[in-house]
Amino acid sequence: ATLRNRFEERVASVVDVVVIACQAPRLPHVSNLAFLGLDRQALQMSLDLKSIFCSTGSACSSGSSRPSGILVAMGLPKDVVLGSLRFSFSRFSTDDEVDTAIRAISQVVEICHTNSI
Repeated sequence: ATLRNRFEERVASVVDVVVIACQAPRLPHVSNLAFLGLDRQALQMSLDLKSIFCSTGSACSSGSSRPSGILVAMGLPKDVVLGSLRFSFSRFSTDDEVDTAIRAISQVVEICHTNSI
């Protein structure tokens, strides 16, 4: 949870994101961030090219291009659901890996914002 929280705080300090369910009890190794105004699939593919692996939905919906049914069921706004990515951590994840991911996310978000104008 410490690493996840550090990740969320650092990402939120460099890009505009919504940390989904940050006030609710949740799994300590999962972070769901919504990048408002950006397409989750484009973000995911761009991050994949930088070796930052994340998902556009839950593990049980792997391979689906549909928005997360869980986020829809939570009643979240459409822009939150459509810009949402799920990041996971393990006990082997490191601070350096989190820093690398944050730099990549910042770069990708900037490129996506530039290209969407």
